[in-house]
Amino acid sequence: YKAVTENTLVYVVETDIKTGEVRNVGTANSMANYTPNDEVYSYFIRQFVQDIRSVPLDEVVYNKQLSTAYSFLTKDGANILTARMEAENRVQKLHNATVQVTINSVIPMEGGKSYQVRWSEVEYRAGAGKKEVTPYTGVFTVEQIKTNDKEKLAVNPLGLYIKDLRWERDTETKTTPDQKNDQQTKTPVN
Repeated sequence: YKAVTENTLVYVVETDIKTGEVRNVGTANSMANYTPNDEVYSYFIRQFVQDIRSVPLDEVVYNKQLSTAYSFLTKDGANILTARMEAENRVQKLHNATVQVTINSVIPMEGGKSYQVRWSEVEYRAGAGKKEVTPYTGVFTVEQIKTNDKEKLAVNPLGLYIKDLRWERDTETKTTPDQKNDQQTKTPVN
């Protein structure tokens, strides 16, 4: 019976970034009073933005990124993201371009539940030999929802969920030659 019974325990280990000293440790269930600090929220939001905005070459990887991201959304957050992805026709980029995301900053806003995120997206279109760099600013509102559901704890042990998300382009997109592509096409003349 024990061999076929799934028994997963998710542990949370919080460490000091500078010293590596363990601050807090326990199973996700036993840490009912645990409150994540801004560093934890910042990491969480950074990873979330990477997952929803990056477009890799591989469709399987892309779908896994989105599936992971949706597991960190409330129902309202999922509805907002779905509407936004459809409006942007993000899936279309999958077959024509790749998008790499660089997070520039994650800043807590007054009240402590919302964070302003600034990032840049570098889009490489197939065969274009150029890249487009587009800066964005967004606001993401996070809440912690406690649960005893083992499946949810295995995916999201801290119970952090994004309930609201909004973003816009900062300025016009800049298109520049892809230097890597230029170097590959130039051959020395002997």
